[in-house]
Amino acid sequence: MELKIVRGWHSRHVQAAAELYIEAFGRKFKAAVADRDKLVAIIAKSFVTEYAFGAFEGENLLGIAGFQDAKKGFTSNIDFAVLKEELGFFGAIKAAAIFSLFDRAPAQHELVMDGIAVSKQARGKGIGTALLHAVQNYTRENGFKTLRLDVIDNNPKAKQLYLRTGFAASHHDDFSYLQWLVGFSGATTMHWRP
Repeated sequence: MELKIVRGWHSRHVQAAAELYIEAFGRKFKAAVADRDKLVAIIAKSFVTEYAFGAFEGENLLGIAGFQDAKKGFTSNIDFAVLKEELGFFGAIKAAAIFSLFDRAPAQHELVMDGIAVSKQARGKGIGTALLHAVQNYTRENGFKTLRLDVIDNNPKAKQLYLRTGFAASHHDDFSYLQWLVGFSGATTMHWRP
């Protein structure tokens, strides 16, 4: 069956998209929301799907790639009300404080990646590359000057993908003092220019 990359997806795919996202990034959010089911529920309620591409084989969602601009982003709807609904008042305060560590506001004329996630059974088939190319094309077609992303130290395969597709590393941030909280010791910021 043919792989299809589409912008956004139908509401029937929201749960699968949230599961994919948490499979890829759940470890770094574990300190904010320890209960995986609650984290999936929060993420599912927070997607702004027009700020994402999905990789489909028929009706099967195999991968997602989110992004954000100065107005909004893929996970923009993670707000205190959603957190409070799932975690209660004090849990929401804690989660909001930890989630704020991951904020990456785009500069003017810049698009920021919110991450690429590909299902385990579909990895190694070029889906991540296809999703990345879709975001690069969106960057070019919509007049953005740069596409920025941060890749964590314990994800060398992702870093190699970004280097192969024209990204250049601009700087590295050391988070070793926060590793106990976020699950990684540092991140490299990378840029791609159309």
